[in-house]
Amino acid sequence: MKGLTDKEVKSINHTIASMKKNYMIRERDQTYFANEDLRQDWSLKEVAEIEQMWKEGKHITEIAKCFECDPDEIFLLIFDRARHSKGKGKVRLNFGQLTMRKKGW
Repeated sequence: MKGLTDKEVKSINHTIASMKKNYMIRERDQTYFANEDLRQDWSLKEVAEIEQMWKEGKHITEIAKCFECDPDEIFLLIFDRARHSKGKGKVRLNFGQLTMRKKGW
């Protein structure tokens, strides 16, 4: 097996340094992952169904019962979808209802 060239070693070292800088920004055991106990993966079909139920005015707890999950998981999904909507407005919680606020309102 042939050894690595200086150029290959330099490239590997550059990649390692870049990964450390961008992805390993905290010391081991010094990172807190928020909501890791909650489900955060949904099928596209589930997302579409949940969005439809939300648009129909169903409450988060009612949607959660249909999907047999924690209402907080539904909240996080709706919050995420609102943040990534086409309007790119601000997301706010108003009297228990998640809404999109268009720019300039």
